[in-house]
Amino acid sequence: MREIIRVSGKLLRQKRSLGLSVNDVNLILSQRSFSEFARSLLLSEISKTNIRETNRRKDLASFNQLIPDIVHILTLTNKRHFEFEDANKWFGKVLQSFMTSTNKEAGLLVLNSFNLLADPDEKHDDSVIKKAQIMGWCVEMVSMDIQKPHPKKRKQFWD
Repeated sequence: MREIIRVSGKLLRQKRSLGLSVNDVNLILSQRSFSEFARSLLLSEISKTNIRETNRRKDLASFNQLIPDIVHILTLTNKRHFEFEDANKWFGKVLQSFMTSTNKEAGLLVLNSFNLLADPDEKHDDSVIKKAQIMGWCVEMVSMDIQKPHPKKRKQFWD
């Protein structure tokens, strides 16, 4: 068993393409048995998954809090044109229905990209985060419009 660990340690050091960090390699090499290594790796992955899921829930909650603001902004009526008030109310209902029914994957992808690419200072600036969330909603609306078939034609909107 020690020989296997020694040989696999050489391979791990040579082949960094496995996606393991230096700490993971050292952890593998320091384990007494494969079962201990497997158990520690599993616990490590479970904790990473829990952290990711917690972050996703926080992002989703903050993303959903923006719905009333976006609906309000997009349905503002010009006070000189009262004939559009009914259309704006209907549009507000459509937006509300759409924004609460989608799975929001495309919009959350924008937020994840922002978190990966933004400077550390920007990640804590509320105005920049709000702009990223608004961009996420724009992407969500466009992607839903492209992906969802038209209910009457049973084709894509552009067909």
